[in-house]
Amino acid sequence: MSRKTLWKPLLLMVALIALGLVFGGCAKRPELEITTARTAVTEANTPDAQTYAPDALRRVREAEQALDRELAVQDKKFVLFRKYEEAKRLAAEVQTKGNEAKSEAAAKKAEAMAEATRLIQEAKALLLEVQGMMEKAPRGKGTALDLQVLKEDLASVESTLGEADMSFSAEKYLDAQKQAKLAMNTANSVKTELTAAMDAKKR
Repeated sequence: MSRKTLWKPLLLMVALIALGLVFGGCAKRPELEITTARTAVTEANTPDAQTYAPDALRRVREAEQALDRELAVQDKKFVLFRKYEEAKRLAAEVQTKGNEAKSEAAAKKAEAMAEATRLIQEAKALLLEVQGMMEKAPRGKGTALDLQVLKEDLASVESTLGEADMSFSAEKYLDAQKQAKLAMNTANSVKTELTAAMDAKKR
């Protein structure tokens, strides 16, 4: 066997090793980046995000799905032909979108809290106003008011505001907003009836 023949397998082995070194970095799964991306998804997927930033949370999940598809494509390839640069980019995108979802959820929750506070305060002020009107409401013959019904309506307003306070304490700010609006609608209906009766009495 000639020296030339002996060198061929050795040269082939060296070439393969060199090839492995060149592509090794690209062929290695970016486990740290993937783990960081998964953590970002978990941290973003909170009840607050589901309530206040559902669209942002959907974008996080879509980004994670894109990452999973890219990883599946590369994992199926022969090790020397795998390239994970795109997977790294997608993992970073997942992390970015996860952080965006958390920030958006926090901001919108704060907005919802402020709006719930405003509505509850307005509803309570309106209730006090209407209760004052009830004391001055015309009574006796010649009045079309059913004061008992109106009192029951105001009791319902108080009950609904109590529910709004409980929702607020539980940080269910959207529920608190709905309850405060319902209370105001009922109180305004009573106010309208009282105003009409008082105006009629003056004539």
